Amino acid sequence: MVPAGGCVFLLLMARPAARVSLDSAAQLQAVSRWIDRTTAWSLIVALLTGLLWLAAEAMNMSGRPFSGAMSPAVIGVVISKTLFGRLWQFRGLVLFLLAIWLFFRARGGESAPADTRIGLVLGLALVLSLAWAGHAAAVEGVSGWTLLVSQLVHLAASAGWLGSLPPLAMVLGRARRRPASWGFA
Repeated sequence: MVPAGGCVFLLLMARPAARVSLDSAAQLQAVSRWIDRTTAWSLIVALLTGLLWLAAEAMNMSGRPFSGAMSPAVIGVVISKTLFGRLWQFRGLVLFLLAIWLFFRARGGESAPADTRIGLVLGLALVLSLAWAGHAAAVEGVSGWTLLVSQLVHLAASAGWLGSLPPLAMVLGRARRRPASWGFA
């Protein structure tokens, strides 16, 4: 949620606020850097929890304890022959692309709105992929599609709203410490 919400915050709140605020370039750059750092940490957490999720699914599907479920044969079957495995591979690819996006943002300095939109698309892809990991993916027919669409809408709204709260708290905390920042906040 952090990558998508951070990009929503930059596009819909921070950039418009920067247009009317004094010292806006510095404020926008500080918020952007903070979001990038938070996103980098969230990618590390997503990678680690993804590996734990893979281990848990391998144990569940094989009925073996951790040591037996971590065999190349079991992991290979889980990754290549199940919906979970395809989803896990997709999420890994999106995490990799988000890491590349962050790398180029860090090397390029000030980010353009188009650059932020790329992060938003990748962040949403990561969050929305969770819809196929829940109950909605197990139901077939019209009911399944209805559940899937409602899950996608719910995840997108949650990512935009909850993911925007940490940068908002950062901006408000900064404004509290630096009264000149209130125009941006």
